[in-house]
Amino acid sequence: MSGMGLDEVHVCSFDQQFAGLEPQIFLEEVIVRRLQAKLLVVGPDYRFGAKGSGDVALLRKWTRENGIQLNIVDEVNMGDDKVSSSRIRNLIQEGHVGQAASLLGRPYLLQGVVTAGRGLGRQLGFPTANILMPEDKVCPALGVYATRVRVVGRTWEAITSIGLRPTVSPDEKVPIIETYLYDADIPLYGESMSIELLAWIRPERQFRSLLQLSTQIKSDLDQVRLWHKQSEQCYEKVSIGGIPLMVLPSDRFAQSTLCLVFQTQATPRSLACNALLLQVLTATCRRYPDRTSLALALDNLYGATIDGSSEKSGDVQVLYLTAEALTRWTDESTPFLAVIDLIFDVLLDPDLAADGLFQEQVVETERNNLIMALIARENDRSKQAYDRCLEAFCGGQVHGLHATGKIEDLRNISREELGDAWRQLIGGMNLTVWLGGRIDDACLDLCCRSMARLPESTRPRLYPGRLPTPWRTNEKRNLKDQKEIEQARIVLAYDGLPPYYSHRLTAFQLLNSMLGGDVHSLLFDVIREKMGLAYQVFSLSQRYLSALFVLAGVAPDAVEPALAAIQEQVDNIVNGHFDDQLMVRAKSMLESAVLALYDDLSGMLGAQISGRLSGRLYSREDALLLLGAVTREQIMQCAADLRLMTSYVLTSGQAAGTEEGPVIG
Repeated sequence: MSGMGLDEVHVCSFDQQFAGLEPQIFLEEVIVRRLQAKLLVVGPDYRFGAKGSGDVALLRKWTRENGIQLNIVDEVNMGDDKVSSSRIRNLIQEGHVGQAASLLGRPYLLQGVVTAGRGLGRQLGFPTANILMPEDKVCPALGVYATRVRVVGRTWEAITSIGLRPTVSPDEKVPIIETYLYDADIPLYGESMSIELLAWIRPERQFRSLLQLSTQIKSDLDQVRLWHKQSEQCYEKVSIGGIPLMVLPSDRFAQSTLCLVFQTQATPRSLACNALLLQVLTATCRRYPDRTSLALALDNLYGATIDGSSEKSGDVQVLYLTAEALTRWTDESTPFLAVIDLIFDVLLDPDLAADGLFQEQVVETERNNLIMALIARENDRSKQAYDRCLEAFCGGQVHGLHATGKIEDLRNISREELGDAWRQLIGGMNLTVWLGGRIDDACLDLCCRSMARLPESTRPRLYPGRLPTPWRTNEKRNLKDQKEIEQARIVLAYDGLPPYYSHRLTAFQLLNSMLGGDVHSLLFDVIREKMGLAYQVFSLSQRYLSALFVLAGVAPDAVEPALAAIQEQVDNIVNGHFDDQLMVRAKSMLESAVLALYDDLSGMLGAQISGRLSGRLYSREDALLLLGAVTREQIMQCAADLRLMTSYVLTSGQAAGTEEGPVIG
């Protein structure tokens, strides 16, 4: 449990005495006296006390009287029904383990110690590792499954049979779990093994002879190997020095990708320092001590690339070092293997000066490049207005800063500070390595050897402190700047979106598309096209701020009418005054975006990384299912939840400074 960020876990034995506690006694004796609770989190249908006589209404009244915070979590729906333990159990018992995984958020897992069997599998040419069916687990439908197995510190693609083995043991009463690991010939007796059930292949049946059984098993082996080859599922293959190596196998693409993802708590100074560090690292290395020679080396690898980038997820900074290359060239050379070696040289063997610090010329060149990019952003009135509104919305906190930080910090970062940041990057920062594409043994071995070059102190700390802090603001602000400009800029920041990890975000994505996220949207169609009030108008969501922003470029004399028209479109959605076709088109566009994401290796890998960093990971099928299930009423409620918290207007005039007043709307 410590890996989930929990300091303590209290387990109550649900015996007859405990089950017979009256609701009031349970609350006073267990919740208050034993646990000293300050916050309770329950579902909307939570029942407690003898015979379930306590309910949420009683709990809400009691917590209010006793000064205890109560959070009631909405039901989570997938498909046509809510996610519940009984629904998941039924799916597992019926063999629908793929659907069960969607509801659980992970594959259903069986664990046990490998025991000696009768050796029949080895006699037939496919030795199996056997465990007993755990008594405390739901028994899946008997049959053959595509599985993944975690054993001896590594994950293997596998095939598993769960059954009573009627062909060879007609009197068997307890199901046996037999697993064959592909491409593995290792001793497993006595080893602890975890089996993830991924897909049900066929039910168990009795055969008339061992020959018929053997023929069927060979067919099963081929079918499941093909399933693994085509499934394109991402999983942790191995951990090297505490650093997980995640793999996404796919044969659909000519290129492969390696991505090193670092996470750290963001501060204004670290944003600038780490952004500059990435630029310096990807400019040179000791093997190629200038940008020209490094670029030439990558060109010689048939256009391979190595890139560094940083982004900010709320108050967490995420740093990416990414390498991409053709997996194999027509002459049978392997450009991707060469670029794997090179990216670790870039990270671990930089070109240092005689004083042990980064070369001054390289540092200054990359510093100037970043500063010029930020100056260009400041000179873009639309981006300037957005940044000003974002900063005001976040009250000056790090949540509202650009991922590159501030110009003043970039200007005075020393080479010594960069050196310290580099040592922290490779030795103490949360790191996960991601590998996607045509992954063979040579590729895996090279990745593992390269990861072993990292200092031993590097350890992933996925919990706690690495998930972004959910943002909430209660301060309303109305800001107005005046400058000599021809076109006024409006930026409105609404809060009211659910936390970034909530399944309800799908409905808000659809709301954003309908309001201003796409060209078919209300803001574009009404305010720009029909009313002619705006040169440009659109909306975008900031998931880590639980916020939606509306941006518009208008004539200075059209500011007030545009503000009123924007709010009118929000109100139209709240009141259901929109054509059903608007929602249909928005769903269609979002569905196309989901499908397009999975037709690109970088997009697929990026979705996996983003999902795991945010704790909200859906498969393509899950994403489409959630999107399809969003109703008109949910969209109306989402719009009703929006609260205009920050209004920023940049308009023409001679006055200097910023006016502040009550927020509009």
